[in-house]
Amino acid sequence: MSGNGNGPGVAPIWGIVFALMLIMFALLTGTEAGMSNLISASVQRRVVGSATRKSVLLYMADKVADNGSGTRSDGEVLGFTDHDRVLSFGGTDFEPESGFTASEIRGGADLAVDSQDAKRVLTSDRITETDIIDGRWDNALAEVCRVNWRATGQRVLLRRGSIGEMQRGRVALVAEMRSLAHVLGQTVGRAYQGTYDAALGDRRCGIDLDDPVYSATGAVEDAIRDRAFTAIGLGTYATRWFAFGYLEWTAGANTGRPAEVMLHEKASDVVTITLLEAPVRPISGGDGFTIRAGCDKRSATCAAKFANILNFRGFPHIPGRTR
Repeated sequence: MSGNGNGPGVAPIWGIVFALMLIMFALLTGTEAGMSNLISASVQRRVVGSATRKSVLLYMADKVADNGSGTRSDGEVLGFTDHDRVLSFGGTDFEPESGFTASEIRGGADLAVDSQDAKRVLTSDRITETDIIDGRWDNALAEVCRVNWRATGQRVLLRRGSIGEMQRGRVALVAEMRSLAHVLGQTVGRAYQGTYDAALGDRRCGIDLDDPVYSATGAVEDAIRDRAFTAIGLGTYATRWFAFGYLEWTAGANTGRPAEVMLHEKASDVVTITLLEAPVRPISGGDGFTIRAGCDKRSATCAAKFANILNFRGFPHIPGRTR
């Protein structure tokens, strides 16, 4: 036995753990330094350029351009480059002169979320303002590589990750690209909490939201504010029945777009719906929608409104601040 009392197998186990940590770090940090060992010296000279130059310059010498490709959440693949002509490789055409620029790549050794801001001006009709507002680029996969524009087979993958926060102005868009280390910060498993952690209508909940008891069709009578309106077709439902629920527009300028319902009020047979956020297009009288009931995730609501307490996925008796 070893002198520390941990047994003879401890050292080999820790060696394996350390090796796995090194492999994970190599996978999560797709930086140019890590890639330099994977390409030949001749290609490295052409693509990476002189060691005295910053490796993140958009043009390395006069032969290299940076390219960014984005895979939208619905499967569409787009490519952009800061070069002055179309570059094609990997089955994707990379669009030039689209306003695409990229900041320097930031990476650390502590597995923190490394990020890069990919800035582009909305001059390409392939990325529309409506797509951004609708969230079609949220969590889209993205890759950034440096490529020799004269021989596109000579290229280096600089970063692989996903699209994070997107900030939109009148002219320009800033899209944050997060590294794969971002996945390590996501919550895995369940948390002990008083409210349930399932989504209303999912497999664990079991409620059928297509049941007419929980679903209805209606139309806008009058728009009150940019996110509130009076509705027709919901007069038989009690107040707050659709609060915290979801609405999908079926007619009008916002057809096909979903929305979260914040308030459902009924007074003197006048039904008012208030959305959490204003839709992309203005609400107008006659706009049609489908609306589904909501839940505040409390055990009392689960029992009284849905008669589903047996499927309640929370811990209502867990001690809180007042217990």
